Amino acid sequence: MLGDWNLTPSMAGRVTHYDDTFDQYSPADDEHTRLWGSTGAQLSTTLQHIDNSVDSKALDLHRMRHLISPNLGVWTSGTNVDNVDLPVYDDTIEGLSEGTIANIGLDQIWQTQRGGPARWHSVDVFKLRTDFTITSDDANIESPIERTIFYRPELSNVGDSFTAEGEWLVTDSFSLVGSEIYSFDYNQPARTSGGFTIQHWPGFGSYMEYRGINALDSKFLDFGTQYELTTKYSLGADAVMDLTNGGLQTVSFEIRRRFPGPGRQC
Repeated sequence: MLGDWNLTPSMAGRVTHYDDTFDQYSPADDEHTRLWGSTGAQLSTTLQHIDNSVDSKALDLHRMRHLISPNLGVWTSGTNVDNVDLPVYDDTIEGLSEGTIANIGLDQIWQTQRGGPARWHSVDVFKLRTDFTITSDDANIESPIERTIFYRPELSNVGDSFTAEGEWLVTDSFSLVGSEIYSFDYNQPARTSGGFTIQHWPGFGSYMEYRGINALDSKFLDFGTQYELTTKYSLGADAVMDLTNGGLQTVSFEIRRRFPGPGRQC
C-alpha cells in the first residue's frame, strides 16, 4: 500500500523437461529443458464521486456514485527456448508469452439505487473497462486477438491493442453487454461482440451474444441458459451458431455442483 495506491508485485517461474528434442520441428534447438521466468507489478487506486441530484424514472436512476479505478501494469519474461521453436502440445506450457507488456487501464462503475421507498437497493447500473496495451518488439505475436491477463500474464495473447468492455443493467432483470478488441499490429478490429442477458426469475437466466472475428472473417451467435435445480445443483445448456457457414457449430450441456466453502453452505 502506497498511500491511496496499491502496489501488487508478481513473480513466476517454470521448468519443463522433455524426453526428446524436436529435430523435425526445430533442428537447430537441442535443449531438453526449458526455463521460463517472469516478474512484474501493478499499480492501482480508486476514486469516487457522488451525485445525489440524479433522478430519472425513465432510466430507473436514483442518485449516482461513480467509481474510477486507474491502473498501470508492467510485466516482463524470458526463456532459454523461444516458444516459436516448440510444437504446441499444451498452450499453457509451450505457448507461454515472452517479452515485456505494459498495460494502462481504466475501470469505471456507475452505481445507483432502485426499488423505491423501503425497498431501496444499490446496483451497478453501468460498468466500463478500457485497456491500452503495448508490447516489446521481441515478443512473439501468436494471435490477432490480443488480450492481456495480468493475473496470469504468461497466458496472454501479446500485442499492441485497445480493449473496451461494457455492461448496462437496463433493469434488474435485463442487461446489455458489448466488447471490442482493436489490434494496432493488424490495424483492424480483432473481435467485436454484443448481446444481452435476462434473469427470468431467481435461479433461471439466459443470454445471447453476437461475435465477429475479423481475422477469420467469421461471425457467430452464442445463446444459452442456466437453471438452479437445487441449492447444490445447477443445469446449463449452450449453443453456438455459425452465421458465416451456416448451421450449429457446438451444443453443450453441463451439470454443476456447489460444494461447501467459507461463508457458504450447501
